[in-house]
Amino acid sequence: MIANCKRCGKQCLPGKSTNPSARPFRRAENGYCENCVVTHFLMSSELLGSELLRNGIEVLRNPNIQKQLTALLSIGGSELPFDRINWDIIIAQWDMPFPKGDQCLS
Repeated sequence: MIANCKRCGKQCLPGKSTNPSARPFRRAENGYCENCVVTHFLMSSELLGSELLRNGIEVLRNPNIQKQLTALLSIGGSELPFDRINWDIIIAQWDMPFPKGDQCLS
């Protein structure tokens, strides 16, 4: 089944999580594409969000920042493969709003 991302409209392949303890990302049956869920994670993280505000969103192109996120995904057993994250899309769509009141991102 193909679904559209609730934020950007990209087609996604949703599915059930195979690891309920995966952090910070688990597969979902509906909701958001990989790039939008990473964007929300970065925006909602107090430490990361303030760093991005201070240094600008372009800092996400820094390979060291990307390596740190890769380590976080690995340590948490994330179901989001790092190679599915498109930093150019995240940066380009940064200011795109998320739907108000959506419980998928809680």
